[in-house]
Amino acid sequence: MSLADIELFSGEHAIELERFAVVFRSPLDEGDGGRFSDKIEQIKEQFGAIDDQKILQFVIGPGPAPKEPVFKRLVEFGRDGREIWFGQFGENAVALTCKRYTNWQEIWPQAKSRLELLLSCVDPQKFVSSIEYSVTDTLREKLKKDRKDQQLLSRNIFKQDVWVPGVLLEYSDPRWDFQCGQFPRNNEQSEHLERVAAKSVLAGDSILVQIENTFSNKFNEHVRLKELLDNDELSAHTIKVFDQFHDDNKKTVKKILVESLTDRMGL
Repeated sequence: MSLADIELFSGEHAIELERFAVVFRSPLDEGDGGRFSDKIEQIKEQFGAIDDQKILQFVIGPGPAPKEPVFKRLVEFGRDGREIWFGQFGENAVALTCKRYTNWQEIWPQAKSRLELLLSCVDPQKFVSSIEYSVTDTLREKLKKDRKDQQLLSRNIFKQDVWVPGVLLEYSDPRWDFQCGQFPRNNEQSEHLERVAAKSVLAGDSILVQIENTFSNKFNEHVRLKELLDNDELSAHTIKVFDQFHDDNKKTVKKILVESLTDRMGL
């Protein structure tokens, strides 16, 4: 059937959010915060707003006080005043989220430079838990009086695949959700997890569908941050991980969604 009534998030593609992250085995502390302060002028060139958020911690029993954790929320705005980039520097991660995706060739260099700048503020000896990447696709359709003619139903947009529960292809109700995870590649050094979480809700006078695909390269061995970098730039191996995640996401979306929809999404 025709799916012309389904609106893609941007019109040309469905990507609402794209997130990049390096997750550590321990929280960022005042030492990392000090290096952040030393590079604040460079960071301000990449992020127009920086918000320091306090984290409360409690110590029970004797022993030395733990290092003070840091958490900074960073935002970069476009010329229209809307947010383009969200950054996280704190808790146990350096993360970056793009809210104005255009294409990989344009967005990845911007993400890479911002990640490199924030990671250069972290102790290079800190152990890394995982490299993560996620994409959120958003679809919308106006509700019709006769919902039998509704196009944005699970049975119309999904095709049978190991990711998609078979019963989802029988639903006529626009409200549903499912989650599924796989370990497509594993070795002694790391585990690769891919997880798809999708849901459909009624939002005002519309049906809203969000499909989030998350990838994680979890290290089984002790890997320090300095091993992911090369002179404060992402190493070739780290870049390859993000490139692979980007390619894998496109492959999975093409597996689970019908061709008439993925063609419109540019896949």
